[in-house]
Amino acid sequence: MSDAILSTTEYGNPTGTPVVALHGGRCTREYWLRTATEGIPRRRWICPDLRGHGRVTHTGSATIA
Repeated sequence: MSDAILSTTEYGNPTGTPVVALHGGRCTREYWLRTATEGIPRRRWICPDLRGHGRVTHTGSATIA
């Protein structure tokens, strides 16, 4: 995955306990916006777009291997 550049957004408290939030299929990092800002804003939310979603740049194909 060295040729992919992940797009990540952070929400919440920058000094809070970090949470890495991964979205499901057909979603993007923005899926966590409401939870992070209204639900548990005291945490530091790190929300990346997964490969093949959102703003991830990738030039090759993805395989299970």
